[in-house]
Amino acid sequence: MRSALNKDFIRDILKSKGRFLSIVAIVALGVAFFTGVKSSPIVMKTSSDKYYDKYNLMDIRLISTLGLTDKDVDDIKNIEGVEGVYPTYSIDVISIYNSTEKVLKVHGLDLNKLNDKKNYINQLKLIKGRLPQKSGECVLEIPKIKALNYPIGSEISLSSGKDDKLSKSLSKSKYKVVGYVETPYYLSQEKGNSSIGGGVIEGAIMIPESDFKMDTYTEMFLTVKSAKELDTYGDEYSNLVKTVTDKIENMKNKLTTRRYNEVVKKAEDKIQKQEDKLSKAKKDFDKGKKEYEENKLKSENEIKEAENKILDASEQIEDGKAQLKNEKKRAFEQIEEGKIKLANAETDLKNGQKKYQTALKKFNSNKKTAESEKKNAESDLKELSNQIDD
Repeated sequence: MRSALNKDFIRDILKSKGRFLSIVAIVALGVAFFTGVKSSPIVMKTSSDKYYDKYNLMDIRLISTLGLTDKDVDDIKNIEGVEGVYPTYSIDVISIYNSTEKVLKVHGLDLNKLNDKKNYINQLKLIKGRLPQKSGECVLEIPKIKALNYPIGSEISLSSGKDDKLSKSLSKSKYKVVGYVETPYYLSQEKGNSSIGGGVIEGAIMIPESDFKMDTYTEMFLTVKSAKELDTYGDEYSNLVKTVTDKIENMKNKLTTRRYNEVVKKAEDKIQKQEDKLSKAKKDFDKGKKEYEENKLKSENEIKEAENKILDASEQIEDGKAQLKNEKKRAFEQIEEGKIKLANAETDLKNGQKKYQTALKKFNSNKKTAESEKKNAESDLKELSNQIDD
């Protein structure tokens, strides 16, 4: 009976080969599609897991509202099961380029850890250009590059978007784009929300960690020992990471209490400094007030003494004015007398000149007479001499 049934199947197939082949093709296509749909999540998970391991994606991210200190980093490093630790900074800013404002997440990049495979977590994949080498340079996370439109070589200006100035957090406000990168930290187009700008982070940039001026770290990335050998999406991986997170939870109170005490002590020290300054200012004020009172009394005495001197000087001035008036009157009288004497002298001079001229004429006349008489006398003398000789 089975042989007859098989013969009947073969006969039906031979009678409609096209229909049979179509059915076989449809079934094969359905099986292939079903197999692809079932296996694609597995392949995608495997590919993403390899990608995470290659670029050392964090297993745990720690954040604190009071910030994380180097002491916290040391305590976390000593937890059993922790492999890599990467403390860093991040801040939301407003970027301005070509009169367009965008909200960016700024991440710190420790240039000294780029070759540290264990502690360089969330490693960057350079797509174009180069990584920052000095202050004032940045790289841009590429998935949003078309929307941000910041070409390599362009300079973008940053602002805090708040009342506080950006200079309190960053040493620079302008950065030059030197490259594009990918990072496993951002696996989708969504970058999260922000309290500034439009409320949505539209891109991320990485700058040298040394450009941050914050006293504490804003976040800390951790990797767990042996986690890379496990499937990121498997329960075994989750359980392994949970053992470490439980240990961190157990010491959370210790870390938060210590940090709280540090913040309180810092505030108390600041208050104490202000009180010391106030106390010193009060002492200086009291000292200044005392000196002021002493100087005030001294100044009042000096002013009174000066007023007396001025009064005496005023009296002397009045006396001097009267004396000056008398002297001035006397001087005028002397000047008038001098003028009269000068006029008389001029008259006497003129009369004397006239007398001189008259005497001069008379002298010249007498001189001629005398010379004539002299010649006559000489002639008479010569004649007398001759007579004597004879």
